[in-house]
Formats: sequence, C-alpha cells, structure tokens
Amino acid sequence: TYLPDETKADNRRLISKASKEELDEAIIAYYDKEEQAKQRKQITLFGIYEEWLAYKAVHVRASSYMRRIDNDWKRYYLKDEIVSKKVKDLDFLYLDTWCHNKIKDLGLTKKQYYNMSVIIRQILDYAVNKEIIEENPMDSIKINPKLFKPERKKDDRTQVYLIEEQPILEKAVLAEFKESKCTIPLAILFAFQTGV
Repeated sequence: TYLPDETKADNRRLISKASKEELDEAIIAYYDKEEQAKQRKQITLFGIYEEWLAYKAVHVRASSYMRRIDNDWKRYYLKDEIVSKKVKDLDFLYLDTWCHNKIKDLGLTKKQYYNMSVIIRQILDYAVNKEIIEENPMDSIKINPKLFKPERKKDDRTQVYLIEEQPILEKAVLAEFKESKCTIPLAILFAFQTGV
C-alpha cells in the first residue's frame, strides 16, 4: 500500500510487509505518529508549563529557586494572553514585541527581566527538544540596555561600616584569628587599613 510522503514527487511512499498484520501495524504506527505531531503543534504555553516545571525540578537542587520560578510565572505570565498562545505560533516578532512591552509596562530592571524571561526561554528550549518547534525564537531577541529601569542604589548605611562598628569588628576578627590560626579573617583588617 501507499502512505503519504511529502518528500516524494507524487506525495506518497510505497510500503510492503510480509503479512497483513504487519502492514496494518505499520499503517497504524504511521497515523499514530501523525496524530501525535498534530497534538504537539496544538500545545499552548500554559499546557507545557507544568511539564517543563517538572523537568526543570529534576535538574535543580534548590527548592527556593523553583518557588521563585513559579511565583514569576504567576506574576508575569498567568494573567497574560501569551499563555493561551500555541507554542508553534510564538515567533520572533511576537515575542520581541511582548518582551519590550513587558519591560516598558512593568518598569523592569535588567535582573527582573532576566528572571522573567528565563521561563519562556527555557520552555521554548524544552519545546525544541520535544520537537514541537524547530528553533527557539527567544535566542534572537536583543534588548537595548537603556530600556531597563536603573537599579536603585542601595542606601550607603547598608554598604559601609560605620566608625563605631570598626573597632568591634576588628576585635572579633583578631579573636577569630587567634582561635583558628586561619589568616583569612585578617583580610578584613587589611581592607580597613587600605580603605577598601
């Protein structure tokens, strides 16, 4: 019998088997494979998220990282129209526009953008591995660093030691050095002396 084959000139491929049962199995296997391919092409971002999250959890030790990813999913994606889009329809132009709009609408810093975009980047990498799409369109997206909201400078009080804290810290460092004979704590004294 013949099965459809778009690579052939007449769009069909001849198959033959030794028995009718083997022929039936080959035909069923072909159409099962076609049906699975159709179903994969219908998968939405929402539909693949849980599967990807389980896959990601196998490769990560820290549960706090997984919680942060899930929180970012709820914050940036869950109420957005992108979750209902089919993965195969997420092309470069759509994603580029979506990312730039997210940065502007939410006033994202570079770090916030990275945390937000790691989800879609890795989901699309996962979709490539599952043969849902051929390539990850997020790999081509470049963001102008000037679009990011500047990081808020931390309060100076949290970044330096105050004059009254220095003697207390020096005393603790010397006690640690005398107890352990390890010279690493002396680097703190050196930093105070050199103004670092």
